[in-house]
Amino acid sequence: MSRPTPKLPDAALLGPRPFGDPAFARILRAAPLCVAVSGGADSVALLHALVRLRAWLGGRPPYGLVAAHFHHGIRGAEADADAAFVADLCGSLGVPLRIGRGDVPSEAARTGESEEMAARRLRHAFLAATAAERGAEALATGHTLDDQAELFFLRLKRGASARGLSGMRPFEPASGASPARVRPLLRVRHAALADWLRAEGLAWREDATNAEDDADRNRIRHRVVPAVLDAFGPAFLSTLARSMDLLRDDADLLDALARTPVATGGSIQHSAYSIQHSAFSIQHSPPLLRRRIAAALYAAGVDPEAVTLDAIERIRRLLAARRGGAVPLGRGVVARVKRGAILVERAAPQRRRAK
Repeated sequence: MSRPTPKLPDAALLGPRPFGDPAFARILRAAPLCVAVSGGADSVALLHALVRLRAWLGGRPPYGLVAAHFHHGIRGAEADADAAFVADLCGSLGVPLRIGRGDVPSEAARTGESEEMAARRLRHAFLAATAAERGAEALATGHTLDDQAELFFLRLKRGASARGLSGMRPFEPASGASPARVRPLLRVRHAALADWLRAEGLAWREDATNAEDDADRNRIRHRVVPAVLDAFGPAFLSTLARSMDLLRDDADLLDALARTPVATGGSIQHSAYSIQHSAFSIQHSPPLLRRRIAAALYAAGVDPEAVTLDAIERIRRLLAARRGGAVPLGRGVVARVKRGAILVERAAPQRRRAK
């Protein structure tokens, strides 16, 4: 008996014109992918969509896919049930799964960062390691248009440049130990994914902590975004996404200019993670200097979430005043300005005392 033709996933799942970029199309269709699967609607829909797409193209299990699930050690039995659900899901689809575990509360207590930041760091490290170990060309995540909007307002609250307000890219090339990242659902609303899963009779898990208002992102999700949509209509998020694309284009241009040598003698020494500057570059080109500061911090391995507008401005003011000083960036990382250079220093990890 011939095998029935697999059903092609709804085009809406992969956003408008998902294959308009040939490189992006190749990655989604055929490249070895590590798929981050939390068990929530977004990541579950992404996994189903990729499996159906590759099956429709003639592939067979495991379709060049590997799933990765990180257990944060926070939500007890509920988190255990999430991991079990993802294991059953991947088993039914024929996709291999790797489960990682961490103790986020202990890690946050050790480093002094918030549990949200510790969870993000540990999860990203696990996903990157899994992608590398399994030979995946890229890491696919289920970030949606809602996530993009929430990130915009979150960074707006904290203060951010055009780069920060431009949000996430659909595709980011590999950098250092970080694999390339693909986000096929960035133009799709979370509600549309949940509706599709219901229509297809596909299950997912709900994280009860998403209903709480104890974190900035949740307050933005429950209060800010609904208020904005009520005022401006449901199409506003798509308009916001287009504006974020324009901000990203502007930031890319300024970053390119920031990488060019300054005619009066200013230069950047990324290999030493320092910035040598001239009076001209400080007095007449603060936008480029801000980008040079950010670029040097990124090159030094500073977490992008720590490269805030406030931190960049504090460093810029120290440089402009031609005086030394230190700007804490969190987790024991300090940007120290000394003799016209920026040096990134890290505190030695704390060792636990033997009992």
